[in-house]
Amino acid sequence: MNIEIDLIFVYGALLSNGVNHHLLSQQGAVSFVAEGHTKGKLFLIDWYPGFVSSGDSKVKGEIYRMNDPIRTLPFLDRYEGIYPGDKDPEYRRICVDVTSGNKTFSCYTYEYIWPIHKFPEIENGDFLSALNSNN
Repeated sequence: MNIEIDLIFVYGALLSNGVNHHLLSQQGAVSFVAEGHTKGKLFLIDWYPGFVSSGDSKVKGEIYRMNDPIRTLPFLDRYEGIYPGDKDPEYRRICVDVTSGNKTFSCYTYEYIWPIHKFPEIENGDFLSALNSNN
């Protein structure tokens, strides 16, 4: 596996206050770097969001350093439903620029690739605030 980047940007259930953050922290080789945002749009798919990299809105999230990307990325790929040979995955792993303060980081993240027209956009780009406002 060719690993170019050791940072991951999370924007949904893997956030520190998200329901599945424990899965990220179970990797043991992941450490928090900063809060940040990237350009794109965020949609509420179900209990989880879908990020689309087109658009100029801000999507909020967190940056984590993977101390062992060769171990962590395959785990995250499986979590996001990307399996070898799967012809119709919901997500794909991409590289995005994430801004935190006056710094820009190159990070892996997961982009939703199924049609999004039937899902509501999270206009403020903040998944957890949108999820909490729906409760």
